[in-house]
Amino acid sequence: MTDNPEPTTGRAAQRGTGAVESRRARRARRRRMRKILAGSVGALLVLGTGGGVAAAGFVGLPTAARDLGITQSEVPAGEAVFSCPPAPRIVEGSTAEGTDPEFAAESDSAESSLRALVVSDAAERLPGSAVTTLEGESIKRLAPQLDEAEAAEASGASAEGYSGQKASVQDNVREAGWAVLRAQPLGGLKSLAGQSRTYRADDGDLAGFAASSCRSPSNDAWITGASTEVGRTALLMLANPSASAATIDLDVVGSTGRADAGNLRGIVLGPGQTKNIVLAGFIAEDPAVSVRVRSTGAPVNAVVQQSVLRGLTPGGVEYLEPGEAGGTSQVVPGVVVQNESNTPEPTGDLADARPELQITNPGSRDAEVNVRIFRTSGEVDVPGGATVEAPADSVMTIPLDELEEGTYTVALQSSETVVAGARSVRGTEDSGLDFAWAASATRLGNQHVLAVPRSARTHLVFGSAGGASQVTIRPIMADGGIGRAEIIELDGAATELFDVRGLDPEPVALLIDAAGEAVYGAQRVQARNNGISTPSIPRASEGQRSIAVDVTR
Repeated sequence: MTDNPEPTTGRAAQRGTGAVESRRARRARRRRMRKILAGSVGALLVLGTGGGVAAAGFVGLPTAARDLGITQSEVPAGEAVFSCPPAPRIVEGSTAEGTDPEFAAESDSAESSLRALVVSDAAERLPGSAVTTLEGESIKRLAPQLDEAEAAEASGASAEGYSGQKASVQDNVREAGWAVLRAQPLGGLKSLAGQSRTYRADDGDLAGFAASSCRSPSNDAWITGASTEVGRTALLMLANPSASAATIDLDVVGSTGRADAGNLRGIVLGPGQTKNIVLAGFIAEDPAVSVRVRSTGAPVNAVVQQSVLRGLTPGGVEYLEPGEAGGTSQVVPGVVVQNESNTPEPTGDLADARPELQITNPGSRDAEVNVRIFRTSGEVDVPGGATVEAPADSVMTIPLDELEEGTYTVALQSSETVVAGARSVRGTEDSGLDFAWAASATRLGNQHVLAVPRSARTHLVFGSAGGASQVTIRPIMADGGIGRAEIIELDGAATELFDVRGLDPEPVALLIDAAGEAVYGAQRVQARNNGISTPSIPRASEGQRSIAVDVTR
C-alpha cells in the first residue's frame, strides 16, 4: 500500500476525499473502541469465576461507545458443573514438596456415597445431565440429553399450556473417586442442579464423618482451617473437570508466615487430571494453615482433606472447602459450641479439640478486625474482646470455647483484606471426637440448590448481622416432586436454625431463596458416633449474561 491512493472511478470517485476521510474516521473510531473494549474485557476476565463471564462492568458504557454501535450480546450459557471430592484416603509415603503421596487401604467400615439432582425449567423440561468421572465417563444418568436447538429455546410452559417444575434425583450413588455432575443449559440459562457427598467410618485412622456440598470449579479460591501439626494430615486435592488445561499457582500461609517454595507456581493440570499435595511439605508443624488456589486457563476444583490422629486415637476427618473471597468483611455461619462439660481441656495433643475462629491476613499490613457473634437469642460478647489485630502475612486464632452451648454466626469487619473460617468439635475424649470446619459464606440470593447430605441429620443455619430478611425453602422429594414452601423470618442480628427433618416427607434436596437484608447460610450436619460436618450452602444459580460487542464495520 502507498501513501497516495490510486485514482478512484465510478461512485467512489464521486465521493472523493470525503469517502477517504469517512473511512479514516471509522478506522479511528474502531481503534478507540478497541481500546475501550480491551480495558473492559480485562476487567471482565478478572471478574469471571467458575469459567463464566461477569459483565457487570458493562452496565454503564461510555456515551461514545453507545453512539458507535456498541450493543449487548448474549453469552451462551455453559453447562452447570458440580464436582464432588473423592472419599477420604489414608496418606502414606512421601510428603516432600510438590509430590503426589501414596494411599493406604481404607477402613472396612468406611462408607461414602453421592446424592445428585437436576431441576426442570418452568415447562418441566429436564436438562440432559449425568454424574461422570473427571474424564467424562458416565457413572449415573439423571436425564437424557436434549437436542441442542430444543434446549436453546426458552419455554415458560409445556405443550399443554401448563407451567411448573420437577426434579430428577439419583440417590446413593457409589463412586469413591472424583465425581462430576454436568447439566446442559436450557433456554440460554444455566440449569439448576446440585450434588453432595457424605463419608463415614467407625474405625481406622480416618474414623469420623465428613460432608461436601460439591462446588463448581473456580479460578480463585481460599481454603482455611488446615493443620500440619504432628498427627494432623492436610491433603490439598486439585482436579480439572474442564476440557482445557489449567496452570495453577498456590499461596500457602501459616501462623508463622508464608511458605516460599518454587514449586508453588506453574502447576499444570490437563483436562480430567488431578494432583494431591501434602501441605506439610510447604509448612510443617503449623496448627493454622490457609491456602489460596489460583488458576489461569480452565477453572479447577480445590479441597483439603483434613484428618486428626492423636497417637493411636482418631480425632476426626473433614473436607475443608473454599469459602467467600477475601475481603474487608467476612461472615461465618454454622459455628457449633458444645456443652462445656463435654469439651476436653485444650492442652497438649488436645489443644485443637475446641471451637476456634481463624483469621487469615494475606496482606503486607497488619489488620484491625472487629468481631461480632450472634446466636438465636441475639448478639453475645466476644471472648477476649471484640477488636483484635491480625498480623500481616499470617493466620491468627481466637478460641471460642468460652461461649455457651449453641450454634453461632461470626461476622468480621477489617481494615485490610482477610479470610475467615471456624472449627467446631463434637464428642468427648472418652466417647470419641470429631470436628467440623465452617468456611466464610456468600450472601444468599435466589435459586440455591442444596442436595441434603445422606445418612445424617441436617439443620440449616442462617445468620444475619442486622435488618429484616426472609428465607424461602422448597423441599424436593425423592420422586422429583417439589413441596410447599416454608418461610423463615430473620429480624436483627441473630442466628436461626431450620431442621430439615421437620419437613414431611423428609426431602432429599432443597431450593433456597433469600430476600431483604443480607443473610448468610451453612449446614450443620450431625451423624452417629459424634459425627459432625458444616458444609456451605452452594452458590446461587447464574442467570444469563451478556457482554458489549462492537458491531460497526
